[in-house]
Order: sequence, then structure tokens, then C-alpha cells
Amino acid sequence: MDKEKYVAKNWKQCTPAEFLRMTNLQKGRYLAYEEPPKHVSEARAQSLSRVKNWKKINVTEEIEMPSVDLGTRFHMHLSEEEAKQRAIEAGRRLVNARSRYIACKSQDISQLISSQPTVLKAIRLESLLPPHPQSSCPPTLLTLAQQARVEELLEDTQGLTTNRQL
Repeated sequence: MDKEKYVAKNWKQCTPAEFLRMTNLQKGRYLAYEEPPKHVSEARAQSLSRVKNWKKINVTEEIEMPSVDLGTRFHMHLSEEEAKQRAIEAGRRLVNARSRYIACKSQDISQLISSQPTVLKAIRLESLLPPHPQSSCPPTLLTLAQQARVEELLEDTQGLTTNRQL
């Protein structure tokens, strides 16, 4: 079964006078479906044949590239200290990227809230979409030493650490 390719063509033939009255956009749309001139078709066929010949030559001369895992080769000469330093740097970059993302997101949300037409809509949006992420547990204001002291005082049931005789 021989299928013919669909060829787009102009269904409306216009006269040269009509063509001159067309706007540039209409002319471009009309000429897009016209048959190209003979010299353009010949140049296109020549370049297509050059590409086909080039592909035939290069497929027969397949060049094999040595397969080297660049990741293992690059890290083979690193010592443990250098590897640890790189891991720490990568962790810092990740933390910085995450904090930058959160800051940009909160700025965008604040801009959305401030651009609401009424105060009621702004309050509603802020309640649904808080500009700053809320943590589930509030941060403690005590240092580790202070936390240990508080735990020690709570564990003292007999009051030996706080009972003083004056």
C-alpha cells in the first residue's frame, strides 16, 4: 500500500493585485504554503544528499571511546581528610541553598499578601498561607548546660540541691 505524504497548499489562489493589498502577516502566511523556487529546492536536495553521505561515512567509521568512570577516577587520589572536608562543604552548600529557597518563598508569599485588594482578603490569605514556615516545636532558649541544670533540679525529689541551711 503506497501512502502519499500530505502536502500543505494554498486553497485560495490570489491575484497579484490582491497579494499587493495584503498586510505583511497575511503575505507571510500565504507564501508559507507556496512551492519554493527551483534554485531553493535544488540547494535543499544537495544539502540533504551531503548529510546522508556524511552519515554513511561516519557510521562505518565508528570510533570507540574508552569507557572510564570519571567519578571513581577523580576521587581515587583524595585522602580521607580531603573527602571529609568536601563532604562538609557539600553539606554547607545544601543548607545555604535550602535557607535561600525558604527566604525567597517567604518573600513571594509576603508580596502576594501585600498585593491583595482588601484587608480582609489579605488576612484570609495570610491565615491560609503563612509567609514564614512554622516549626512544630518552639525553640528552647536554654543552653545545654542550663538544660542539664534544670533536669538535675527536677530529678531532685528530696530537695538536696536546693535546701540550704543559713
